[in-house]
Amino acid sequence: MKALEWIIGIIAGFVSGLTLRIWIKEPSVSKMKYDRKKEEFYDTGRNQYEDIQATKEKMRIEAQKNLKTERGIS
Repeated sequence: MKALEWIIGIIAGFVSGLTLRIWIKEPSVSKMKYDRKKEEFYDTGRNQYEDIQATKEKMRIEAQKNLKTERGIS
């Protein structure tokens, strides 16, 4: 009888744990780490893109100034 009680207890614990896991639906640690890295990667790429665009704009303005001074406009 003791073995049967142990088996019933183990099965009941397993089923209740599985049920709680399905109801709670908490993301796993690896998924949270992946999402955080993906977000950091996106932010880094966006910041680099903005820096590149700002640098391009500065270079364009400097090029226009250089062309004006070469032509003797200003």
